[in-house]
Amino acid sequence: MKLLVQSVNQVKEYLHANGVAWDESSNYFTVTKYGVVPDQYLTSWTHPTIPEPTAEDLAGIDPDTDRSVPQRVTQRQFRLALYADGFTSATIELLLADLPNAETALIEWQYASFIERNNSLILLLGPSLGYNTNEAIDDLFRAASAI
Repeated sequence: MKLLVQSVNQVKEYLHANGVAWDESSNYFTVTKYGVVPDQYLTSWTHPTIPEPTAEDLAGIDPDTDRSVPQRVTQRQFRLALYADGFTSATIELLLADLPNAETALIEWQYASFIERNNSLILLLGPSLGYNTNEAIDDLFRAASAI
């Protein structure tokens, strides 16, 4: 196969739309650049059940789509993303005070340089703030990384 694509993200989004997790999608294809021209070609396809995309399949997909999830953001980025969603530091600290390990959680919240995507504190706080799904938390981390 040698299908011209505008970006790797197009192919990843095609797989994501067919139920393949974004971070696993690149396991199923290879995109190669030829020569000096920045053209990219889909040169291999190994997914066992999803058919190779056609030019028509990829035509409607924005090549700038990037659904990858940052695994950590700075404390500043994270707090600003929460603030953009209407949550103040005072609100967060009130929620932290209700946790069984409140003092440890508060220290982590106040002094951590980075917020890790899979930190247990995020998984505990998420539902209290309305981030009830992994996708909602992923979206919060995407928003934070854009700040």
